[in-house]
Amino acid sequence: MYDLTGQRYNRLFVLEREPSRGVGKQIYWKCLCDCDNVTIVDSWSLRKNRTKSCGCWQQEVRGKTPKVKHNKYNTRVYHSWEQMKQRCLNPKATRYPTYGGLGITVCERWLEFKNFYEDMGDRPAGKTLDRINPYGNYEPNNCRWATYKEQVHNRRRNYTVPEGVTPLC
Repeated sequence: MYDLTGQRYNRLFVLEREPSRGVGKQIYWKCLCDCDNVTIVDSWSLRKNRTKSCGCWQQEVRGKTPKVKHNKYNTRVYHSWEQMKQRCLNPKATRYPTYGGLGITVCERWLEFKNFYEDMGDRPAGKTLDRINPYGNYEPNNCRWATYKEQVHNRRRNYTVPEGVTPLC
């Protein structure tokens, strides 16, 4: 066990050890924050820089640049945006070979969620993101929300291959 008394971790100065508690008898420390608040933090969080302050640091950061800019995390539209980026930009993604691997990209504007949302709006129930021209990129004039049936009819094998483009199969 390490004695952390008198050591500084980010904005926290360790004052003294607190009684052990919880499952496994975790070791806690009483710390004085630079803002003069006293807080109790476990050893692991201090030593691994998981806790940087009494909470004042996060409030300052949020006041300057809010972490959540759109309140759309865990929504269908956000999930569609994330999956679109994975297919086109992440070589480790399962579907990358048939999207990004073939040169299909995401327009620069849509790399930021707020712009994608501004152009596409909420994802309607029963619909997913579809490219109107399956050989085209993900961009405002080539995307729509489509049903599964609409997408089945809009596959590359059902589409006239544009001049200069090599078909996949």
